[in-house]
Amino acid sequence: MSSSGADSEKSFTNRSTGSRRDTNSGWDWLRPIIHDPAILILDEPTSGLDPNQVIGIRELISELAREKFVVLSTHILSEVQALCDRVLIINRGKLVLDATADELRHSGTGALSIIVKTNTEAGRVAGIFEEALGAQRCTASRNGDTITLELSVKDAQEVREKVFDVCVANNFKMLGLANSGSDLENIFRELTIGTDETGQH
Repeated sequence: MSSSGADSEKSFTNRSTGSRRDTNSGWDWLRPIIHDPAILILDEPTSGLDPNQVIGIRELISELAREKFVVLSTHILSEVQALCDRVLIINRGKLVLDATADELRHSGTGALSIIVKTNTEAGRVAGIFEEALGAQRCTASRNGDTITLELSVKDAQEVREKVFDVCVANNFKMLGLANSGSDLENIFRELTIGTDETGQH
């Protein structure tokens, strides 16, 4: 037996957003692939999909990239890191980054999270670490007698070795030290945060 058009439309409308996305995404993939183009431009291909579907889409993109030139447009940076061998970042219509994945991996840019115990004012602690470690950015938040600092640095490994010296020199008790965030996330933030309407810092 087959459903009438009205029943089919009602059935589709009553489905969840994710379920409707499943149906639509199938057609979205068929449209660019059906004519076997040499270049594929995919806009947010994993948006709204569940983890299992995301893995399937990643595998499909990787397979297509063996024989085609694939352009992936997305704000999901984990997808960029998982799939792309070249990264371009555009901010306010201006190209602010064009680099290979290897160049980004060897750039050393990263983030550190440091937890210290001190009665010193949080802003002063942030200033001490920012200057001593050459951080591009450092924020501090206090919780009782502990302060958590988030730093964006050029060379995370080199900076880690200096943190202990900074704590000793300033009588801070270090409670924690860890890498936080991905390199690409930090690079994206550095290139896109704090610009005015003309794109200037």
